[in-house]
Amino acid sequence: MLSVKSLVPVLGLLLVLSGCGFYFAEAIIGGQFARPGQFPYQGSLIVNNNYQCGCSVISKTTILLAAHCVVNTHANWGRVLLGTSDLSVGDASIFYYNKIIIHPNFNQATSDYDIALLRLSSAIQFSDRIRSIRMAPAGDNYLENSTAITSGFGEIDHLKHWQTRLKYAHIQLWGRRYCNSANIPLITDRMICAGDPLGRQGPCTGDSGGPLTLGGLLIAVSSTGFGCGTPYRPSVFTYVPMVRAWIDANINA
Repeated sequence: MLSVKSLVPVLGLLLVLSGCGFYFAEAIIGGQFARPGQFPYQGSLIVNNNYQCGCSVISKTTILLAAHCVVNTHANWGRVLLGTSDLSVGDASIFYYNKIIIHPNFNQATSDYDIALLRLSSAIQFSDRIRSIRMAPAGDNYLENSTAITSGFGEIDHLKHWQTRLKYAHIQLWGRRYCNSANIPLITDRMICAGDPLGRQGPCTGDSGGPLTLGGLLIAVSSTGFGCGTPYRPSVFTYVPMVRAWIDANINA
């Protein structure tokens, strides 16, 4: 584990799913800037010196994120930044990882099972700045219109303006009455929808893999969406209770 000595390049990765209007990689528009230590589980994945995705600490040696953030990459290409609310300050801690575990059913074309783990090369010493977050148990269900929190670094509007500070937004969960395959292309049981119906705040380019939390629990991982702040179009997240058994089976693998 090292300390950051200079500004980390923050170049987002944008991938488009042809024909469906989906995008990979999200960040926060609207919302608020986070206080130092407010989200101690929030991390950033850096690959080849470029900002790649958000991520979450789930144990002293394991990071949870979206599979598309690390597919076709190697462990020696990247590192994880933890313990900062501003990438430009240089107060983050850097952790290297030596193993990437991608869900075997991950489908890059549809984003189904978009979940992965990183095994850190050295254990985190938890502090006020860096801690793990508890995950939602398998089988949990969360009510439509419940308010959850999404957080991340990245673009802050549809004009691709970028900043280095951690932001968060309160967004509501969308139930299956709307979030189903008839209304949302490619939706599966492993996904949930969330967002501001009017598009005023929520994920944008730069924070895929980051957390969606409710009641202090990590309930989902940011996966795909329909642009930034698009009214009546939600962001789509991989639902932790539906993949919790796989996470538990591989957290110490």
